[in-house]
Amino acid sequence: MEIQSANFSFLREHDPQLVNLAARAEQYFHTDSNTCIIKLRQFAERLAQHIADQTEHYQAEDEAQIDLLRRLEAEGVISREVAKLFYNIRKGGNNAAHTVKDDRREALALLKNAHELGNWFHHEFGNDRNFRPSPFVPPVAPIDATAELRAKIAELQALIDETQVDKIDVIDVMKAEIERLQALVAAVGKKRKKRVIKPKRKPAKTIAENPPIVNPETPEDIPELPPIAAPNIPISPQKKVEKSKRKGWHHGVIGIVASRLVERYGAPVFIGSYEDAHDDDSEQGATVRFSVRGIPEFHVFQALEYEPIKTIRNKGGGHKAAGGFTLPAANLEQLRQGLREFADRENILPSHISPLINIDVRIDLSDVSMTLLQECDRLQPCGLGNPDPVFYSENVRVLAQQTRGKDKVKHLSLELDTGNGKIKAIAWRWGEYCPIPDRVDIAYKLRANQWQDTTSVELEVVGIRAATSDIETSQSLAKQIKVQYKPAPVITKFPQWQKLSEAPRPLPRPLLLYGCDRPADKFQGDVDCDRPRRDIDYQAIVLWTLPPSFTHLQWLIATAKPDYIYLGSHLPSVPSIDQFRSQIYSLDVENIPVLNLLDLAQQWWISPSAIVSALREIGYLCDFPETLPLEGELLRMQKWYGIAINKLSAILMNEQ
Repeated sequence: MEIQSANFSFLREHDPQLVNLAARAEQYFHTDSNTCIIKLRQFAERLAQHIADQTEHYQAEDEAQIDLLRRLEAEGVISREVAKLFYNIRKGGNNAAHTVKDDRREALALLKNAHELGNWFHHEFGNDRNFRPSPFVPPVAPIDATAELRAKIAELQALIDETQVDKIDVIDVMKAEIERLQALVAAVGKKRKKRVIKPKRKPAKTIAENPPIVNPETPEDIPELPPIAAPNIPISPQKKVEKSKRKGWHHGVIGIVASRLVERYGAPVFIGSYEDAHDDDSEQGATVRFSVRGIPEFHVFQALEYEPIKTIRNKGGGHKAAGGFTLPAANLEQLRQGLREFADRENILPSHISPLINIDVRIDLSDVSMTLLQECDRLQPCGLGNPDPVFYSENVRVLAQQTRGKDKVKHLSLELDTGNGKIKAIAWRWGEYCPIPDRVDIAYKLRANQWQDTTSVELEVVGIRAATSDIETSQSLAKQIKVQYKPAPVITKFPQWQKLSEAPRPLPRPLLLYGCDRPADKFQGDVDCDRPRRDIDYQAIVLWTLPPSFTHLQWLIATAKPDYIYLGSHLPSVPSIDQFRSQIYSLDVENIPVLNLLDLAQQWWISPSAIVSALREIGYLCDFPETLPLEGELLRMQKWYGIAINKLSAILMNEQ
């Protein structure tokens, strides 16, 4: 439930959780300033994630707050003043998490910082362009609901003291009233305890020699089924081992078992249990209660109404997908024969017998987001006739997997690569399949996973198969494309690296300016841009951004031979998978005799390996080293652009 706040309620249109976190901080201000500050840190972290998401700078859920803030400030998304407000709250939150100091003054200052951040965010990203921020209202001290009652008690107590000794009856009445009011005070101040209603104990039922309940995840526990001629329509009446009706599976259980068997094997299932028999232990007088589950090609109700079956059964009924009936045990063989005939008449083929998952839409795993989950929630309520939407993603990389649960019922917990991060998934009762392949095609539903004050998207897996190798099967039809890719020459002079913001002014000349969207007009004098001239030994290179690949960097240093490299803080934008695929499709590959990878990579500011990965994805063969899938190559580019400056020199030395 959302909490009201005098200072932050206007953020509700962006995210109710922002309002809740800030309102909690206000509530704790007077009673626990440490907790107040911690809640404000959570508020700031969630707000920063919103800013990154709104400006397409979001990278991963587990990215550190300090790294995200530095990146947003470097990209110009937030100003230095706004960044300082974030840093104040982050620093205060860290201190509060490691100390127990009660500093209400700092808590009030950080509440004001959070209020300023909220006003700025709403002004920049809200829909109300006429928004005028309201002044900050200090949190009001909590009202003591028992104060009035305590005053009344004190008044009555004073009256008792003044009452004459002989007025015993009046005193007794007043004391009783005091006791009633004191009980009311205690009730107001005491937290209500959750009621625990204990179920009435029933005597345990002991069922000797009882066959185990069939679990579709442990098919080895299912009793052996009698053979039938019609394939994959199992009829499994449970063998009667005692005369008592208490022995064996309850008819309520067999319906669950039938449903699970259909889910697992994709075959229509007739499963029954014996209900009664004569004292001579023969099965001739017994009745079998059947539960039936069908598949789209097998109409259950029509099967039950099929004349050779209808005439031998007792009461029953159902619909297309499920049904139930009773049958004299003596007629089991006739039932099998009737089902054979019905399956032949309906032309039930072996190809119809397979686990079936209806897919609603195929998407890339990178498209899964909280926004998509909220869109799916609009379809609620979901159930029979309106099932939850099922999504399908191909060639998904499994980062981690493990089983969860106790005893025989194990669940499969997964961590999957989305191409721009990772996401958790759970496959209920699939623990026996662990481990699954590293690459899978996956069908799933979206679920909200709530942990503390954070809500994230989790996948509920409904189908998995090994990734289909479409590229491998089409190799014979794929076309060869010639690519030109020259390795970089050996670096003979290793420069010193320094951040551009810390470089001496003026910068040494001659100077080479290089990088994505480099501002040539800001650098005057003996300055060249982009391509170094071979007849000049440059004093320095300004890398406004890193090149699109490590090979480009090697070429640049080997050719320019600079004494210094000054690295800027700007990060090139990496296109989405769909955007980059559109670029690849725009290439007139058929009319390009030789594709110069280094030139095209610099033109698009995309690594050569990503270009080759995309070409291979659409069926072209390239004489180039092995690449990751396209989403992996784009993710590797993001990591390359953000590499620490102190690692670059070491990498260059190791490569030579």
